[in-house]
Amino acid sequence: MSQTARITAAAARPAAVPETLVIDRPATAVTPAVLAVCEGLGISLETAPARAGDAQRGAARTLKTLAAQFTRHAAAVRPSAAEEDGAY
Repeated sequence: MSQTARITAAAARPAAVPETLVIDRPATAVTPAVLAVCEGLGISLETAPARAGDAQRGAARTLKTLAAQFTRHAAAVRPSAAEEDGAY
């Protein structure tokens, strides 16, 4: 099986996808990559109302969770050094 096929087969698929993410007003974590992923998954983004601490804390937790899950997934599908050298 080719490397591309193995990576595709191992790709994580979300078990649950939120309909909406509430983001903080400065929205520093909302990069073009985050926007592209949200658009691709059909997730809408809303800014948290001013002085809505609960909504902002929830948004921060959600983004941290997404980042952690992505980091674990990216590390899991990264080719080994042997594969990169063509020795695999």
